[in-house]
Amino acid sequence: MFGPGLGAGTVAASVAALSRIPEHNSGLASGFNTAALQIGGALGVAVVSTVTTSFTATSGSPAELTVGLQAGFTACIVFVVAGLLLAATILRSPDGAGHPSRETDLPFAR
Repeated sequence: MFGPGLGAGTVAASVAALSRIPEHNSGLASGFNTAALQIGGALGVAVVSTVTTSFTATSGSPAELTVGLQAGFTACIVFVVAGLLLAATILRSPDGAGHPSRETDLPFAR
């Protein structure tokens, strides 16, 4: 599930990020998109592994490992909910159409 989901999500994010960017700024937008993907992935893995490790006791019994993994999965769910809320907030437009009304309303359009 992870492989196809990651592949589809990465492509969809790239298409969404670059679909309304003027051609002369597409390289800059693509660079920002790639940097955000890489930095976000690294920070996400660091936070989730820190949460998992901090909730796992040192003896390493199966019950204690389960508690740590449950905390890690909870952290993943928090990231998903925060991402959905952020996406819903960002994708709203003042005119309610779901997209900028003019090309000059876009970032990098000037």
